[in-house]
Amino acid sequence: MDDRWHPQRSSARIPTMLNLLDSACEGVLAAQNADELRAEIVRFTGNYGFKNVCALVAIERAGEPTKNVYIENAPATLREAMTPELVLRDPVTMGSMTTSGPIFWNQKIYQSPKCKDIFDILAGHGLRSGVLFPSHLVGGRHFVFAVDTESERAIPQKHFEQVVADLQLFAVHAFDTVARLYFQGFPYEENPGVDLKEAQALQWLFDLNTIDEIANKLNISVAETESRLSSATQKLACVNAHHAALAAVRIGII
Repeated sequence: MDDRWHPQRSSARIPTMLNLLDSACEGVLAAQNADELRAEIVRFTGNYGFKNVCALVAIERAGEPTKNVYIENAPATLREAMTPELVLRDPVTMGSMTTSGPIFWNQKIYQSPKCKDIFDILAGHGLRSGVLFPSHLVGGRHFVFAVDTESERAIPQKHFEQVVADLQLFAVHAFDTVARLYFQGFPYEENPGVDLKEAQALQWLFDLNTIDEIANKLNISVAETESRLSSATQKLACVNAHHAALAAVRIGII
């Protein structure tokens, strides 16, 4: 089963949020150092109502220590409170190590006596729910983008699909910038075998069209659109279709 993220279906976007997303993606790609990158990430997630954000990239190479990069705004007191022993008992953190795709958390996740104290620590810092987007790629590349909020529900139901899709899209742009600033970029396959039809779908996705909009523009079904994007994503070994679109730009496919 393909466990990569997939773009969400959403045909009812809010224009102001679309403009915000477009500007934020451009801003994070333009970041020239860690401070600028952190400012762009915090600004974007704050505009969506999230109190805390963390972007983690870990690179594993044979015979070398794992290199970790954290971009976050968590208070020092929270980092100190989350000891290694607590982290190993945290069901959300441990789940993100083996799962690709959104992980939503709230108090229900921490009901077990084995981890209830962890939620108490989070709640004590004003964090009651959140969502993580972990991904584990070939070549020992790991990426986690996480946002937390004071609300009981991380994302309002009314705009759930849109916000999740926007976070996914912004996350892969942040991922690309972390790679550029800290790892001299990640190598993309120069000849991945992406065909013209798949490239067309990637181009429309890169231009911030929804799945339904892409299907209409290409005069194909939504299922066929998703199939083309999924195929291109696998060929490019990317996190999701949005990441594949960005990779396609990097290597000149679109």
